[in-house]
Amino acid sequence: MRLPLKLAAGLTVVVTGTLILFVELGHRAFHREAVARQEASLISAWENAARATGEAGSPERRVAILRAVSELCEPQALEESVLVDGEGRIAARVSFTPGGADYIGTTASRPYHIAALRSAGTLRQDDVGPRRQRAYSFPVSLAGRRLATLVAAYRADDLERPLAWIADLTRRRRLLAALLGFGVALLASAALSASLLRPLDRLVEAARRVREGELRHRLPEASDDELGVLSREFNRMTERLVELDELKDKFVAQVTHDLRSPLHGMLGQADVVLGGYEGPLTPKQEEALRSLVRSGKDLAGLIDDILEVARLEAGKAPLERAPVGVEEALEDAVSAVKGEAERLGVSLAVHIQPGLSFVSADSTSLRRILGNLLSNALKFTPAGGQVSLSARRDGAREAVFSVADSGVGIPENRLSSLFAKFSQVPETRGRARGHAGSGLGLAICRELVEAHGGRIWAESKPGEGARFSFTLPLSAHSK
Repeated sequence: MRLPLKLAAGLTVVVTGTLILFVELGHRAFHREAVARQEASLISAWENAARATGEAGSPERRVAILRAVSELCEPQALEESVLVDGEGRIAARVSFTPGGADYIGTTASRPYHIAALRSAGTLRQDDVGPRRQRAYSFPVSLAGRRLATLVAAYRADDLERPLAWIADLTRRRRLLAALLGFGVALLASAALSASLLRPLDRLVEAARRVREGELRHRLPEASDDELGVLSREFNRMTERLVELDELKDKFVAQVTHDLRSPLHGMLGQADVVLGGYEGPLTPKQEEALRSLVRSGKDLAGLIDDILEVARLEAGKAPLERAPVGVEEALEDAVSAVKGEAERLGVSLAVHIQPGLSFVSADSTSLRRILGNLLSNALKFTPAGGQVSLSARRDGAREAVFSVADSGVGIPENRLSSLFAKFSQVPETRGRARGHAGSGLGLAICRELVEAHGGRIWAESKPGEGARFSFTLPLSAHSK
């Protein structure tokens, strides 16, 4: 999971969980308060009923008071309301349960009746058995003398049913809190991504570009926070890398320049000896000298490549841009490697999109680019394989040239470093046919393509061949 997704997920859990927790705590407190208000209302009503019952002058009046209060105080939950006289007998009873028997005159025998008779004041009793019940009892007195006891018993589940809307409201608000938390988390993660993750992405991209050889890439240093400090340190590091790279290039260029003249002198002398101008050679001497000349020419080619890369990087190899015929350039490139392709048993193919005539390029540089790419393709294509060279339009301003082969392919993790100086692929180096090369050919191609304002890239999978492509601007003749 990428960091922005992790951040969004984490913030969603934290924010949503916090909001739901606050909703839950708030509604629990609200529920407790509602239950307390309900109970206070019941107690107040029944206390007033007990007081009125004590002051009533006749039994009929007491029954009327008992029924009136029963019908007002949560009647849907009332199990019974009874008036128990001083001798423990039921003097009056109200119940809304169908099929209830007449208990008037019988001895009060239920546990909450007995407990109420023993209590001197207001009493709440809870039975948590199979039928949850809640009973309230109040003494009925007149002039300080206890006349009877008033008991109101409720079914606890039915008593709580009028408060069920609180639970429904809680569920709705939980859902709302979840949606709100998700929205807040998305906004917060987007804000954090802008302030934190984007600079990190820029740093990752900068590190990748430096790894691929763009040592002069820099990061903005606008902020003064830790990310700004990291950007400044990164820039100092790349500046030091540039200094070291320049020192290395100067050293290599100086050494190769100093080697070039004596090396060509030695090769010249070897050619003189091989020509017989210094006297006849034995077969073994001639074979050894020819091997020496081949190795010397390989070394001279490496020196020339190093010097050319140094000139290109220093901008000392100006391009002579002119309209270059695409068909002619591709045919020249194929003709230059045709003999090598026949020797290796590799077929060559050329494909040019109709209507593509000219590109704006330095003809020598274009031949060098195509020659390097074709030589590489031939090295890694087995006998019986094919190398194809193609050119097509890409929009109204560019042409794309491609060299594709049916060779060994390149691991995907090596593609990004192919165009760096002295870069070679360890997995395929031992499978190259002929001279493995110095690792500078593709670097030269990159420098020449970028000098034209184009771009170059590679596509490949192991065992499925490789395709190297680059772009050049179209000439006005092709537009």
